[in-house]
Amino acid sequence: MPKPDRHPHPELVEVRHSKISGYGVFAIAPIPKGTRILEYTGEVITQEEADEREHADRVLLFDMGNGKVIDGDPMAIAANINHSCDPNAHSEVIRGHLYVIADRDIAPGEEIAYDYMFDPDAEIYLCACGTAKCRGTINVIRPRPAVEDSPWDSTEHKVVKANEGDSGNSKGSKKRKKAA
Repeated sequence: MPKPDRHPHPELVEVRHSKISGYGVFAIAPIPKGTRILEYTGEVITQEEADEREHADRVLLFDMGNGKVIDGDPMAIAANINHSCDPNAHSEVIRGHLYVIADRDIAPGEEIAYDYMFDPDAEIYLCACGTAKCRGTINVIRPRPAVEDSPWDSTEHKVVKANEGDSGNSKGSKKRKKAA
């Protein structure tokens, strides 16, 4: 098994059909914990530009947490990584680059997945990860307030199935994948 290092390793993965949603990224060789598997690439834009693009048919917005957003390259391998409530990887901004990093050793055949952490105030996207830890939504869940007139009792949120529309990847200002 190769030792983790600071360079991405796209040779360790391939894109194929996923049980979670559309296409996914799968390990084709052992991936050690800490390995930078892929770099999430695309056009780096401002929050304002991302807000303008949010309703396009295929936008893969990834909030870097520094006022910048990556509009992911749909042809890049990393754009196919699916969400999981029990992920085996996470995203991290390192020196201005967004990497997908293994949280644990990943065996060949395993799908690479991370928690998209969609904004809890955005429309609700149902999760299809199927793990024992599934919270039922791709959105981050806030603890429920202990008050009777809670906004969480509202039915105003639009609910979108994970397989509805595109491949389940993010596409909106409050539906942006979040870097750890």
